[in-house]
Amino acid sequence: MKKFASVGVAAVTAVTMTGVFTPAQAQSVDINALLAQIAQLQALVAQLQAAQGGSSVGTSYTFTKNLTLGSTGDEVKALQQFLNANGAQVAATGAGSPGNETMYFGPATRAALAKWQAANGVSPGSGYFGPITRTKIASLGGGTSTGGGVVVVPTESFLKVESVPMAAASIPSSSLYNKVLGLKLTAGKDGATVTGLTVARGGYVANTNISGVSIWDDAGMRYGNILTALTADGKATFSFGSSPIMLGAGQSKTVYVAVSLGSGATSGTVNFSVSAASDVSVANSVPVQGTFPMTGTTFTLVDGSSSIADVYVDDVSVSGLSSTNGDGNLEVGQTDREVFKLRLTQNNSKEAVKFERVTLYFAGTARDNDLANWKLYSPEGNLLATAAKSDDRYVTFNLSTPYVIDKGHSKDF
Repeated sequence: MKKFASVGVAAVTAVTMTGVFTPAQAQSVDINALLAQIAQLQALVAQLQAAQGGSSVGTSYTFTKNLTLGSTGDEVKALQQFLNANGAQVAATGAGSPGNETMYFGPATRAALAKWQAANGVSPGSGYFGPITRTKIASLGGGTSTGGGVVVVPTESFLKVESVPMAAASIPSSSLYNKVLGLKLTAGKDGATVTGLTVARGGYVANTNISGVSIWDDAGMRYGNILTALTADGKATFSFGSSPIMLGAGQSKTVYVAVSLGSGATSGTVNFSVSAASDVSVANSVPVQGTFPMTGTTFTLVDGSSSIADVYVDDVSVSGLSSTNGDGNLEVGQTDREVFKLRLTQNNSKEAVKFERVTLYFAGTARDNDLANWKLYSPEGNLLATAAKSDDRYVTFNLSTPYVIDKGHSKDF
């Protein structure tokens, strides 16, 4: 960790390795004809909505991710659909208009979201789509769609836990953050705040060969600390502290238990499970539902010494932010100020790596809201990812396109 004046940033997660993939065989399909049909149907839907004065539903989509300028994906499109149906049109015609929603979060989406936030008492109404806005949407009738735009709002208070199927695979020794158990969490009518979780190790592997167990969501948010030691009976108990998993009414989130292996885990098997409902800690005595014990897929352990990549993570001195080479103060109103430089080195001849996510810890005496619009740049100067602000001192960058670091190369970000 480097501290520069009252701001310090440190890397706390690193990279994932490349895999081998085979492109799917293309099928002969008249794409233009299909797109024309879709456009006709979307136009018809827009006309019907306009004739009926728009949709009155709160949302027919379960939102799980933070979204901001530059975000892409299905949740962006669903957000645009929600805004168009609830008095804050993204656009009157063309891209983003009703029936023509896109998967890109641009200035028009931000402006429409800010308008909706202001009209619904969401503060700050900056056009950033985060937990506060998701909770507000859920409180207005959010839930899971049953099709046809009909929203089902739960009538009971609960937290439902379901196992997410995962394909069996081999995990090499010395590998990190391998997903071994997926859990889908769904809240009832009162929402739910998950404050902790206990998982148990199974399979044929010694506790000493488990070097770390952690819990993550799809956006790269980690809940609780990385536990480096299991209890004698093979359990790991997580406390989420000031960053619990918060779900609005009817809202769902999928989290994953990830395991890191030591160099001695060259054979055997491993799985993780949730033994009982009491192993899921929920605030306000919300009852936990599910079929327990809930055991994940069993994975085979293999020797990774001859195949796994090695990545060395380091920081690099930033000109102008060291006490020996310039003014280290950040001034109010400054923009585009470089505060941290991360160096990733592919450290052996095994294989290239894909850098796809990094989480930084924001230290010092400044507050989360004091610094905004974080940006991560490639060594070539290209913008790779953005984050609106730090979340409980953490800034997470998710690269929409992983950056490849070839064998033996070093790159500064």
